[in-house]
Amino acid sequence: MHYWKWATEIKDILSASPHYFCVVQLKSVLFCLLLDALGWGIFLLHLVGQASKMDILLVEDNPGDARLAFEAFKEAGITSRLSLVNDGVRAMSYLRREEPYQQVSTPDIVLLDLNMPRKSGREVLADMKADPRLKHIPVIVLSTSEAPTDIAAAYDLSANSYIVKPADFGDFSVVAQSIETNWGKTCSLPPRNIDWPSDAA
Repeated sequence: MHYWKWATEIKDILSASPHYFCVVQLKSVLFCLLLDALGWGIFLLHLVGQASKMDILLVEDNPGDARLAFEAFKEAGITSRLSLVNDGVRAMSYLRREEPYQQVSTPDIVLLDLNMPRKSGREVLADMKADPRLKHIPVIVLSTSEAPTDIAAAYDLSANSYIVKPADFGDFSVVAQSIETNWGKTCSLPPRNIDWPSDAA
């Protein structure tokens, strides 16, 4: 882990930034440092209260984008729980409740980045939709790519939605609220605790 890199960045922020922007930047750097210290294995955030309306798995390898998503859901007052993994291999282990994720709950929704190390979002999506235990879970692709080929490929792999990842915090809050409204209130999500039939049935 390159802690010297974070130390240098903090020093630069303190010396060059206005006070308010400095605080915002420092929060982002410290959030990323915490994720580094945890090994990016899994990071949980209960946004509001003890009970969660939805369990959402965020699959995202960029620390800045991950923090933006967490802050946007919190700012929008979303009552869902976010769990984070940072690559496609960990995502599949989480979804299949393999070690070290045996105790996690099956998520109601997956927010999936496309370009990730070890296993891409496209591969995760294909694996999920080929697995009778996982194919019912709604997948929202959240990517910076606006390429028509990427959008078409995601829907071809049975993504439920494709959202171009906002760079602005305010726009990300709007996206978070739309996910909560659509999937948490308007749509009926698949039941959590039933035995899904296999393809062989």
